[in-house]
Amino acid sequence: MVKQVFGEEWIGMTASQVNSDYYMFTDSVTKELHYKAKRAAATSCTVLITGESGTGKSKIAKFIHDNGLRRERPFVTVNCSAIPSNLLESELFGYLPGAFTGANKTGKKGLVESADGGTLFLDEIGDVPLELQGKFLELLQNHTFIPVGGLKKCDVDVQIIAATNVDLKTRISEKSFREDLYYRLHVVECIMPPLRERRQDLKALIDFFIERFSIKYGLMKHISDEAVHLLLDYDWPGNIRELENVIERVVILSREECITISDFPLHMSEPTIATLDFEETGFPKLDEYLEKQEKQLILKAFNRLGSSYKVADTLGISQSRATRLYKKYKEKP
Repeated sequence: MVKQVFGEEWIGMTASQVNSDYYMFTDSVTKELHYKAKRAAATSCTVLITGESGTGKSKIAKFIHDNGLRRERPFVTVNCSAIPSNLLESELFGYLPGAFTGANKTGKKGLVESADGGTLFLDEIGDVPLELQGKFLELLQNHTFIPVGGLKKCDVDVQIIAATNVDLKTRISEKSFREDLYYRLHVVECIMPPLRERRQDLKALIDFFIERFSIKYGLMKHISDEAVHLLLDYDWPGNIRELENVIERVVILSREECITISDFPLHMSEPTIATLDFEETGFPKLDEYLEKQEKQLILKAFNRLGSSYKVADTLGISQSRATRLYKKYKEKP
């Protein structure tokens, strides 16, 4: 059974019943996030979700919808950065017959109207062109919009959830985002912490994804303690999206039932500047530090790949250089 944490509650379910729309809330930061999401769901207020790419902003948006008053109604996602700016207005607000050259003769219902009664999720809201932001403000303030080519306002009943990975206050100072729109969006803000700041959640997420993908692919996989420590020490620049991708890949490709360190990409075992505590140890000499990293990389590559040809091809160096470095570091303590 996969155990999923919502605040203090443990909900048991099989991994086949769980999709990627839900994640654990176990530390103080994510418990506060969970509280805000539950309150937003109960009130249908406007929500702004912020955080780095891959932190699960769309998952929290869906969590709010699925736990709210509108869960039986549509959940419509609009990626504002994926739709060309010249089409965004008509895609969102629809258009009337003959609104522009090439328009459908019968007109078209927009995504805003399609979400009527439900939730409209505006992903990458920071990329909305400045000239369209007034229409978004009208939608937020009055829950009305005017289709392209129309004159009459249309009423719509939607909960609006917006998400962004950019700093909207910086955009405001750059005059590329309206301040009044920001404050209309900023009723409840859910800040998604990066995975590197969710160490208490990380082990639970690792177990969750291993069981989820084991069941999905009909495999029986578990992970060694050493591999768990590797994942706990890694910085996860791609956040939950990267973790999910890495776990799915190793579940599929690992040769044994037990997933070990050797099943993970080489770069994950290399310390990054972000994970080194130079305040305690002091800065190393650059040449010594680089040589140490080179030694670790060469020895691990030969241990995993087995031949100088494969090591040279993988690391992008000549075979003779790979052999020379291996001999150097194999004999060096």
